[in-house]
Parts: sequence; structure tokens; C-alpha cells
Amino acid sequence: RLVTYLDITGPTLYDVESLSSGTAIVVGDGGTMLKTVDGGETWDPLNSRVQDRLYSVAFISPNTGWAAGSLGDRILFTSTGGSSWAFQNALSASLTTAYKLFFEPSRGIGWAVGEGG
Repeated sequence: RLVTYLDITGPTLYDVESLSSGTAIVVGDGGTMLKTVDGGETWDPLNSRVQDRLYSVAFISPNTGWAAGSLGDRILFTSTGGSSWAFQNALSASLTTAYKLFFEPSRGIGWAVGEGG
């Protein structure tokens, strides 16, 4: 399959997560969150509620996901497919920056890897 790359100017993007066929969310600098529902033809901004750099986004279902970055000991949580986000405290109060989130839904567990945690 041919992969098409778009030349997009704007904030640096760090991670992308596919929620379902044709639907994905990307995160990046300045709290940037964009969502596509048409396989990347168009991208709509989401309100992340932060201005911090977001390094990682991970979903365990099309509606339930988390985003993290330079948020201190907080991560963002959504149960609406990214339409709205709420703060959730990480389990490590020493976490300063999360670079990658990973979830294993079958075990009900997730990890945040980063500085201080």
C-alpha cells in the first residue's frame, strides 16, 4: 500500500494513535491535538486544555484514551474519543515528563515512561 506524506507547517507532532479504521489522533507541541475521521484527508483540532508539549497518546478503545507529556505528575484522560479531556494524576508524584504511554487492556494495566518516574 502506498503511504502519502503531507507537508504540514505548524507545531511539531510527536505521536499518533489509530482509534479505528480511518480515525486517528495526533499530539504535539503546545498541547496540540488533531483528529481525523476520514483517513487523514482532514484533521480537526481538539481542545486538550493544556499548552504543554504532548509526547504520547494511547487508546484502549475508540472512546477511552490518555495523553501525556510535559504535564508534571498529571496525564490527560478521555472517555469521549477525544472530544473532551480531564486531568488524572499519575501514580508517581515524581513524574515530570512522560514520553510514552502503553496500556495492556487485557490485564487492566498501563505504564508511563519518562523523567522522574
